[in-house]
Amino acid sequence: MNTATATDNHLDKYTTGAMAYIDSFCGLIKCKVTEVREPGDGRSCTNGEIAVVVTKARQAYHLGEKLVLASCLVIPRDKVRLKRGGHFTINTMYEWVCP
Repeated sequence: MNTATATDNHLDKYTTGAMAYIDSFCGLIKCKVTEVREPGDGRSCTNGEIAVVVTKARQAYHLGEKLVLASCLVIPRDKVRLKRGGHFTINTMYEWVCP
């Protein structure tokens, strides 16, 4: 059995309008997905292109700023678990799909 195919069936699907975080060097930045230009998932940065708008300013990211990022850098908010001390974990079992 091909394990890659078996795990693909368990990816949660997200599309335009989803609330997400941008995974950046200065931490997680709140954003909203405005367009899924190319489908992709959270496990690989070689596929997927997601357009977002920043919903909360933080350091170099300004409110209303529009960005296009790889699918692995745009994380649905329910896939992030915050821990004590500012640490967090990311569940990468998600997929961005065109509506």
